[in-house]
Amino acid sequence: MRNTFFSFSVFFAFVAVSASACSSEHGAGEACEHIGAGSGECKSGLVCAVAASNTPGLACMPVCLHDTDCLGDQECNGVEGTNVKACRFKH
Repeated sequence: MRNTFFSFSVFFAFVAVSASACSSEHGAGEACEHIGAGSGECKSGLVCAVAASNTPGLACMPVCLHDTDCLGDQECNGVEGTNVKACRFKH
């Protein structure tokens, strides 16, 4: 009985950790897969976008309305196929 309880506890812990790892959202600057995706793929306030016009990779970038919403090395530009703007690195 004791071994069964221990085995069940280990299994439950593994499932709980696996589920939380699969549902985690990416942070700012972390790679993402679907342009325009926000909730579910990127953390709140971020959207999946091309990080810089001269690089092909996608990353979760901060949503913005104006250049002043972005860091000094970034500018606010539209995200392809959406009505959302994101901070992207300048060339």
